[in-house]
Amino acid sequence: MTAGHHRGGCGDYAVKNKKRLAELRLESAKQNLARVDDIFEEVTRQMNSLKGRRRRQSGLLPCETSCGGGCGWFWPAAWR
Repeated sequence: MTAGHHRGGCGDYAVKNKKRLAELRLESAKQNLARVDDIFEEVTRQMNSLKGRRRRQSGLLPCETSCGGGCGWFWPAAWR
């Protein structure tokens, strides 16, 4: 056998096994990345929703009627 040539045998199984394990790790990493992307999108949606709520409430003041402000209602500051 000349240098650089590989004869079949046990080594082929080891190489194929390593390749298969690497492919499985790569697939697992792709699935994890997809999950992280889904989580990022959901957190971004929630953050945008909270920003919108904050913008809408920035001009509101708590209710100061007979309930003493504990009712949870808010009124536009311009109504005062």
